[in-house]
Amino acid sequence: MKRITIAFLSILIAVTAFSQPKMSINERLKMIDQKICKPLSLNNERSEKVKSYFKEFFIEVDKLSANGNRPERKKVEIIAQNRDKKIQQLLTEEEYKKYLKLEPETRPKE
Repeated sequence: MKRITIAFLSILIAVTAFSQPKMSINERLKMIDQKICKPLSLNNERSEKVKSYFKEFFIEVDKLSANGNRPERKKVEIIAQNRDKKIQQLLTEEEYKKYLKLEPETRPKE
């Protein structure tokens, strides 16, 4: 009986440790501010626009995964491309190059 209890507790701890709670949109936007806007030294107006583009992106991706399944990669890529086109129009060429290096840091770890 002790072994069963220990095994059950071990599994419970492992599952709890590996399950990641989903970040809220506001938490994700704070991360975007820290990992993209600040390193690019964007002024408040451009920072808010970048965050609004990411907010639109997060809402669309969340809609795709509303049923609990992982959204199709192709659909997420299309939404991300649309977001990046808007951001590219907002940033200088140098800023956009730096953005492209920073953006992968914002993706969830699998």
